[in-house]
Amino acid sequence: MTALAFAAQSPRVAARPSAAIWLLTLVMLVIFAGIRANEVGADTQVYVSRYEFLQSQLQIWDVRGSAEIGVKAVYAVALALQFEVTGFLVVVSAIVVACYFHSIIRYSANPALSLFLLIALGFFLFHMNGLRQGLAAAVFILAVPQLLRGKFWHYALLCLLAGTFHVSALVMIPLYFVFRRGVSPLTVGSMIIACTLITFFPEDVFRFAGLLNERYETYAERNETGATLLTAFFVLSSVGLAAVRSFVLAAVWPDYDKLLAMVILGTLIYLTVTMAGLYVEITRMAIYPLQALIFIWPLLIMSQTNSKNQAFFLIVSVISGLVFYIAFISQIGGYIPYAARL
Repeated sequence: MTALAFAAQSPRVAARPSAAIWLLTLVMLVIFAGIRANEVGADTQVYVSRYEFLQSQLQIWDVRGSAEIGVKAVYAVALALQFEVTGFLVVVSAIVVACYFHSIIRYSANPALSLFLLIALGFFLFHMNGLRQGLAAAVFILAVPQLLRGKFWHYALLCLLAGTFHVSALVMIPLYFVFRRGVSPLTVGSMIIACTLITFFPEDVFRFAGLLNERYETYAERNETGATLLTAFFVLSSVGLAAVRSFVLAAVWPDYDKLLAMVILGTLIYLTVTMAGLYVEITRMAIYPLQALIFIWPLLIMSQTNSKNQAFFLIVSVISGLVFYIAFISQIGGYIPYAARL
């Protein structure tokens, strides 16, 4: 699929064939996720069971369910169209992939590389494991370009829309002002202080988070830990991307610094959870800022005036993505073995 995307953006390919190739790639990803069996993805069975229950009760709107209104709306669309379970999962995947493709094709410095990173860094797979938050993360990616352009209200509205799928996305609204400052001692220092407070006072933080959702308050009592390899990867990525900033053209420093600030925050979330031994599912909060990796690598590579530097950073990004992908699917349960719904 990545090879198809690179072919689509080749200057030798005309506009219509290029659009057709991108559309084919989109459809392939949607079908891959949409026809998955219930066993693929930790939460798939939960949402499939709820959908089947609503079907059996001849309900269009999930009146008594605890899911956010956006998720209920997706249920309602699939039920109104009288889709079976596969159709419901296809609708979900279509929303996710469409959001990512819109942002990537329109705003990435290298859409094909961004597509590779979307898959390799686990962002595409995420919605197969956490449907609600996967939808929220996909909608949030639409807000990233608005952040870079300084359009707060556009950014905030998209975060609110993401929050209708998973309330955790609302946390990203005030962080706009942090990310807009880019990478500075004040920005990084405030992030470190916040993560330190979480480390030493987790019960108080989770009690506050419980105002958004009662389930978050119970996270202080959970003791499942992990994600050490993923934490190491993100730490190396943050340090590496900060170290090579001098290779980036000064003209793109403002965007690069904002994206780097997002990556650093996502990394600090992983680092805090790992070092403090907190409930590993808290790392899911990092998916929102870490999606900046989809844009920052292409920005770094395409800003190179030296072809050797460009080739070097491209190779590093591809190798890093492949290494992460192997670690991701081996550490995060539910993805393998993949099985299609028959």
